[in-house]
Amino acid sequence: MNRNQMIENIRVACHCGERRAGEYLDAELRSLRELQLRNELRYDDLETACSSLGLEYDCVEYFLAALAA
Repeated sequence: MNRNQMIENIRVACHCGERRAGEYLDAELRSLRELQLRNELRYDDLETACSSLGLEYDCVEYFLAALAA
């Protein structure tokens, strides 16, 4: 899944515009990166990010790839 697909999924789940969905995604990624930098990132944090954005847990793979980049 790529960023545009994620934004579309968030947009549909949150009933918001593309820009707002991108902002939500960026905010979740920032939070996850902060946890990663402090060596406090856990798998359930990735699931929580999905849940917060109204996404299915299969989107965890997107977050893992984004954090690895």
